[in-house]
Amino acid sequence: MKRLIVIPLLAGVFLLSAFIFPKKQNVFAEEELDVKFRIQICAYENHVPYNKVEAMRKLGKVMVVKKDGWAYYYSKEYATEAAAITQVPFYISAGFEDAHEVAEVNNQFYSVEEYHKMLKDKEEKESTIHIYK
Repeated sequence: MKRLIVIPLLAGVFLLSAFIFPKKQNVFAEEELDVKFRIQICAYENHVPYNKVEAMRKLGKVMVVKKDGWAYYYSKEYATEAAAITQVPFYISAGFEDAHEVAEVNNQFYSVEEYHKMLKDKEEKESTIHIYK
């Protein structure tokens, strides 16, 4: 009879300990970067010229992000940076002279140079040796 009471009681204590004493996490561990490469087609502060609207309709699906009073227009996502870079001439020939590749990292947009700097900083941080006492 005592076993019937003690076993569920121990099981309950064991389950509760997972919530009371969570596992230690590495403070220096960082989450993986969620990266998508796109082409920033154009950006406008006010209205978009009619000829640009027509050109974007011909391109197909265009993503619009509004930030700080500006509307930024982005292409579909590309799997690699190289794939995005090879498509820039297509967008320029479609009438978007300022088209350039960008990296979308965790829903924030960065120039490719900024993205490479982020990668370099992340690699340096990961290669740092931490000594615990």
